[in-house]
Amino acid sequence: MLEHDDFSELSLEELGMPYGRMCIYCDGLCQIYSRKEALPYYRALAEKFPQWHEELTAAVAALDACADYGGFLWSQGFTIDENGYEKFRDPAARKILADEGRRAMQKDMDAIEQFEKILAKENIQ
Repeated sequence: MLEHDDFSELSLEELGMPYGRMCIYCDGLCQIYSRKEALPYYRALAEKFPQWHEELTAAVAALDACADYGGFLWSQGFTIDENGYEKFRDPAARKILADEGRRAMQKDMDAIEQFEKILAKENIQ
């Protein structure tokens, strides 16, 4: 949706915060960034359960890389003001965000694969 939606006809109010289209993507980025909150827990599990250390270490690295995407929007100049909203209308700029988002979500899937390895190793269904 981010890459292919046409935002050219939306007013600044429809595009902007707090309830506009850009808000949807900001919310998604916040959810992606929140993956960092669980990293200390997973690190502690890796210490407590050495048999899971390899998988948890890989999952932590993948989630950390995924969460880094959470700040990407702001680093590209998509600010919460008229200039940021205007930039958000640009399909080429949104494609950059979408491509980076795909890479972030691949990291998220990589982490899930590591958790699944732990479940399989422990025969947990």
